[in-house]
Amino acid sequence: MRLSLLILLILISSNISSQNKSFNPDISINGIELFDTTSLKTTIPDISKYIDYRGPGHKAQLLNKLGDEQITLFFHAGGYRYQTAEIKVSTLTDTINCIHKIQTIDKFKTENGVELYIDKETLISILGNNYKMKTDTSSETETIIYLLNDFKNSDFLQTYNMPEYYSKYKFKNERLIEFGFGFTYP
Repeated sequence: MRLSLLILLILISSNISSQNKSFNPDISINGIELFDTTSLKTTIPDISKYIDYRGPGHKAQLLNKLGDEQITLFFHAGGYRYQTAEIKVSTLTDTINCIHKIQTIDKFKTENGVELYIDKETLISILGNNYKMKTDTSSETETIIYLLNDFKNSDFLQTYNMPEYYSKYKFKNERLIEFGFGFTYP
């Protein structure tokens, strides 16, 4: 009887801890790491040709090898040259300003395995349950949002010396059509 009770308590405890899986943030995609200029120049050696320097921050919009996915790299004003602060990946749009295909990348994929067209359950199993859901009925999309903004208690934020990290994942028809992550401009 005691053994059965002990096994039951272990199973309940295990189930509760798996349901409360903490957020596991992404910091890189296809070798391009946030705030790491070397990783960007290694992955895209000629990145300077593709950066749009207009505006308070800069950005580069590029395509994957197949031309069906786009990535936007955001560089914050005041940051180091080629220091990516935010990354956004989406399906190809009609109003694209991309002129360069990264010939070495077939699909954009984070180090945790997040890529376009995965379903919500897969995303949650990768990143954890500590998210908020936002629904847009007009576009028939759902967005899962993860946020880290407690600098005092976050080793992750302290490591990067940034006040807030976010990641957003937009789903349509149960499939991921757009996602982005990075550090908000302080």
